[in-house]
Amino acid sequence: VLRSDLKDREHVVASTLDQARIFLADQPIEGPGEPRKNLQPKTDLTPEQKAQGVARAIRKQTAEVQERWERLQGHAEGWQSQLERALERLQELQSNMDQLDLRLARAVETKAGWQPVGDLLIDSLQDHIEKTTAFKEEMAPLRQDVHVVNELSDELAPLDVQLSSTSSRQLDDLNMRWKLLQVGYGCRTVPLLQVGNGCHSYNRPPFT
Repeated sequence: VLRSDLKDREHVVASTLDQARIFLADQPIEGPGEPRKNLQPKTDLTPEQKAQGVARAIRKQTAEVQERWERLQGHAEGWQSQLERALERLQELQSNMDQLDLRLARAVETKAGWQPVGDLLIDSLQDHIEKTTAFKEEMAPLRQDVHVVNELSDELAPLDVQLSSTSSRQLDDLNMRWKLLQVGYGCRTVPLLQVGNGCHSYNRPPFT
């Protein structure tokens, strides 16, 4: 919107500056110190001196307008560039959060299908241990995905951008689900290995 407004006003500003330059081109250029050296009381100014005073004021205002206009355009371009970077980061963050949400949902679904360790048959322990180990390997990419979304979120702060309440809640939810998944894996692995090691010890032949 800002760049559009500036574009609409650019013609007016350029036209005004051109008219000022055309006017000043017909005015005599004062030498250094000339205005003050030959300065007369305001009531005694000649028409030529009055014209020089008007030209001097217009020349000064024209330079100021030109400087401020260029500065405003520079600020607008910088702001637009920052806005585009922020929008790109927001879109990237949202896309990554949506993908992570699906992957976490699949991992949680897999975890929900685990039987309690106490209900497992001894003969199936090794199979469950191997499945749990495979699940750990599947969790490794999730760890990186969680790191990426948090890193993208942190990159928004220097751009003066805050997440919406919906996106902020989604990010918090993803981090919480990831932590609960890690806890669930640990609660599964430790007793499963303990039972497995106990069974191996029980079935180990005595020393001879």
